[in-house]
Amino acid sequence: DTAAQGHLELTGWSAPRLDLALSLPRLDLPERLAAVDSLLTPLARLASRIEGEIDLTIGQIAYRGELVRRARLQLGLAEGAAIAVRDARAILPGNTDFAFTGRLLDPAGDASLQGLLTIVTERLRSLLGWLGADPSVAPRDRLQSFSLTSALEASQDSFRLMDAEVRIDASHIRGSLVLEGDRRRRLAATIDADRLDLDSYVPEVGPGDLPGLVRAWLADADVALELEVERLLWRRQRWSEVM
Repeated sequence: DTAAQGHLELTGWSAPRLDLALSLPRLDLPERLAAVDSLLTPLARLASRIEGEIDLTIGQIAYRGELVRRARLQLGLAEGAAIAVRDARAILPGNTDFAFTGRLLDPAGDASLQGLLTIVTERLRSLLGWLGADPSVAPRDRLQSFSLTSALEASQDSFRLMDAEVRIDASHIRGSLVLEGDRRRRLAATIDADRLDLDSYVPEVGPGDLPGLVRAWLADADVALELEVERLLWRRQRWSEVM
């Protein structure tokens, strides 16, 4: 059994106010969860009716065979306004630091999340495995360190990363990404990388294999991609200023 500690205070009738502080030592989640976007709208509508503060901490969250540790969510509610996400953070598998600050809006019932996202890990392969990706496509000495800092906008049918700064191992990448659509996905990305060593990540892939590999990664999405690489290494050949 899990014992929760905290306090709840609900005051006012014409202008209700909710103050909630709750601490859980552990929470076990099922393998299949409701989509995050299905939870945004009811949460955003809460702010249209009530003011207050919510502070939730969870020591451990068991999910997909791993533990998410030291999770915390701090929200500020203001009647008729956006919900302020003052702090949302956790340590994900792979000793990955996850943090988000921003706001949750409800424009005409289509809730959207906007803010700053930060992810940092020195064990990217562990994180990818937990997320269901297969890190074995790259040699074991690759896909180790990763960091992301980006503006984020997410709603029921779109996901955007803007002004993103990414580091994967020794590569530094700047750019943006937009993923939209429900039944048929649309992906648009702008990528500016200082270096890209394909021989180190996909050593068996040749020029004739690349189109099929890209199709497998992107499935049935409609794609628009702008790519610029200062230094590219592929099939033991070096190129500069590839666009």
